[in-house]
Amino acid sequence: MKKRSACAIGLLALINGPALARDVQFSISNALSACVAIHIRDTSLHASMLLADTVFQLRKSIGECGCRSALVSYDSVTSVNAAQQILQTGLIGINNSGNKTLVLASEQALVADKHIQLRFHCAPAL
Repeated sequence: MKKRSACAIGLLALINGPALARDVQFSISNALSACVAIHIRDTSLHASMLLADTVFQLRKSIGECGCRSALVSYDSVTSVNAAQQILQTGLIGINNSGNKTLVLASEQALVADKHIQLRFHCAPAL
């Protein structure tokens, strides 16, 4: 009996996972907006990670926005009990326009309030 209910719960999570990923709302803070436009096309779950299919439209070299390389840092942030919590930090290369998949959270359950703020800025100098 336990095995059957565990399978049912697993199946329910598998079926509802994509819907839950789409329930998350985003705001984007883009310190490089003069050089690159960024928007989220879609979100999905893969191995319980929350992913975002993200479009980067390069307007001009990000070096013209003060970056020392073509690397951009991003932070995925949510709020827990009114305190900011960084879910994920990443580093991506932006040499030209295109799509990239960003990891927003290692587990969707970490997105407590169903809202994520994505912050994009120049990668720190090496």
